[in-house]
Amino acid sequence: MTDAKKVAGNGSVASTTDDGRQVDGLYYQQLGVQHRAWLEKQCRTAEEDLASEPPEEACDLIRVAVGKATLLLKKKFKKFEELVVKHLDPVDGEPIVTLNDLEGFWTLVEIELADTEGGFEQVRKLKENNWNAIGVEEPPQQASNAPKKSATVQRIAGAQKKMIEARLRLREAKRLAKHRMTNGQDA
Repeated sequence: MTDAKKVAGNGSVASTTDDGRQVDGLYYQQLGVQHRAWLEKQCRTAEEDLASEPPEEACDLIRVAVGKATLLLKKKFKKFEELVVKHLDPVDGEPIVTLNDLEGFWTLVEIELADTEGGFEQVRKLKENNWNAIGVEEPPQQASNAPKKSATVQRIAGAQKKMIEARLRLREAKRLAKHRMTNGQDA
């Protein structure tokens, strides 16, 4: 992403994208505007789908996707937009927001954005399938003759083993301490 670099007005280093666009405060501002508009459109579409009264499972998926998007818009996007404004128009006495700050925060936003996009993608696929659940094939598992221990049993067995080992170490430490005391008193 960073081919050429030059110093921006507030001392941060601006770079260019692979397609030649300069990565600066305006770039991040535009990125935020585009993704905000996309999320708001997805929410409106999902709410229209909800109005068509799909099955309850579909309604749940729609509500989850819209809820995640709404939280993302109201919290992370709002904070990101505030950081962009502080970068573009720094205020004396306040910490300077650098391009690295914007890049780092945008990375956090992108992670949640990808999760939210996945939710809307699930809703879209469900809608294309006339609100019928899309079966996910699970790979066949090979049967084994040995009985499998549950994770809880394994954890308990591991915890018991650790307790026994700790008791043995304590017993050995006590024995050594007693031996040292008796040898120390005899000398």
